Amino acid sequence: MPTLHLLVEGEGDIQAAPILLRRLLHEEYGRYEWQVEPKHTMKVWGLAKLRSRLADFIEHLRGKRCDGALILLDLEDQLPCEEAPALAEEIAALRPLPFPVVIVFAYREYEAWLLASLASIAAQSAHFPDGLSYEENPEGKRNAKKELEVRMPALVKYKEVLHQAEFTKYLDFEQARRAPSFQRLERAMQELLTAVDNGAGAGMVSPRRK
Repeated sequence: MPTLHLLVEGEGDIQAAPILLRRLLHEEYGRYEWQVEPKHTMKVWGLAKLRSRLADFIEHLRGKRCDGALILLDLEDQLPCEEAPALAEEIAALRPLPFPVVIVFAYREYEAWLLASLASIAAQSAHFPDGLSYEENPEGKRNAKKELEVRMPALVKYKEVLHQAEFTKYLDFEQARRAPSFQRLERAMQELLTAVDNGAGAGMVSPRRK
């Protein structure tokens, strides 16, 4: 069975990101043969930390049984269209990996995708009142975590390690596509799958500058 490895930012992502990627692989692409689990997920503490130890993290991946890798990080106020190709070039400058690597930055944070899909999440989670939705641009301002928290019951604080994975289970893909960076995630996964299927994944790093 092919295995997808993830490089993510924090503790909450270690549980939530595999849920999201499994759902995409199964529900969007019908690719039930792919494995993606918390044990295939590595915390890298954000873009600056990843860059400071990039060669070490990439070499760590090289030692794994891996058929593809996804780097999934928050980006706050930086632009994904600039930072993702720049990081891809840095990775491509290292010794090539025998599998494809795709880079996706959630703008401004992973929780923006949850905020975009709040209607679906609220309909299924006890943490929100029924009928709740978020009609504004989910990526329009910082601190999507706070936007979620203020809609939760009084005295309940949003905690990534407690809530991120649960809310990800209820995320609706169509609603989440209101966030352009979520659309990039879908494109990146399709690109990775196509490369693997065509036997063209070795050394591929995406996105590259146009």
